[in-house]
Amino acid sequence: EVLARLARVDPPRYSPGVLRGATDEATASFQEGMKAYVAGDYGAAIPSLRRAARLDTERSDIAFFLATSELLAGNTAAAVGEFGRTIAMEDTPFLEEAHFFLAKAYLAQGDADRARAELARVRSLQGERVSEADELLVQLESAGSE
Repeated sequence: EVLARLARVDPPRYSPGVLRGATDEATASFQEGMKAYVAGDYGAAIPSLRRAARLDTERSDIAFFLATSELLAGNTAAAVGEFGRTIAMEDTPFLEEAHFFLAKAYLAQGDADRARAELARVRSLQGERVSEADELLVQLESAGSE
């Protein structure tokens, strides 16, 4: 019950970039999926984002938003895999958020220990999510002592 409450996710905001010239197939599929994502229809976003991820395995934005859509659609096992893929790309602007939302996915699965480990990684990155990670860690500790 406590872990389910802590696992709640506010969808990360997406701001489409301005593209000039022809777009490749992966980008077109990504854009299609992100239209559904922005509309809050995460389940509908997944097929297009999966297709984009198959077409371009190196794009961290595709991997991250696919993982986030999977999480928001309740597909936590798929989300864990995709967040792991995003994190494996290492030098990505989505690294901190991927660790943070991976922690949320672990909470949704009831795995507080793995969630704590991911939140510790968020703290070590010292980015924008550090205070949220600290708060979740405090809440996890107080839930564990109840």
